[in-house]
Amino acid sequence: MTQSSSAEVRRIGRNFSYTFAGKFIVYGLSAAWVIYLAPALDDRDFGLYSIVRAFVALFALAPDMGIGTVVIRDVAADHTRAREYLTSSLLTKAALALGAFLLLVVLGSLIYPEAPARYFALAGFGVLAQVVGMVALEGWSRSRRWARRWPWSWRRT
Repeated sequence: MTQSSSAEVRRIGRNFSYTFAGKFIVYGLSAAWVIYLAPALDDRDFGLYSIVRAFVALFALAPDMGIGTVVIRDVAADHTRAREYLTSSLLTKAALALGAFLLLVVLGSLIYPEAPARYFALAGFGVLAQVVGMVALEGWSRSRRWARRWPWSWRRT
């Protein structure tokens, strides 16, 4: 193996481990949340929560909207603006997540009046936590990669 291919393999492994760790944490927390809620709610309420959670899955797609693909394309075209793209994409994802959360609570309460709004808020909080966790992990891993690759855009001396 040559020096460059060995470095490439390490980089791919590191990126995989960041992605795997992030998804493992997010899905683990989601599973723990459901395990906590199952005995805390009675059968009727947990059934309503399950309907709400299915409704929430529709809104879980909103925070991404292909932003990551756009950021990768734009950073590949202009490395000097990497920090600006990262900041903008993270703020946009956070704003979309918050908007989706609020829309979820309002629309869910209107469409499913038998489910209390707090169920939509609880289920939406899980999605909001997932998005915030993934955004934080994505920002951390990108900042570490970009700081090594383009130190002049991060460390002004």
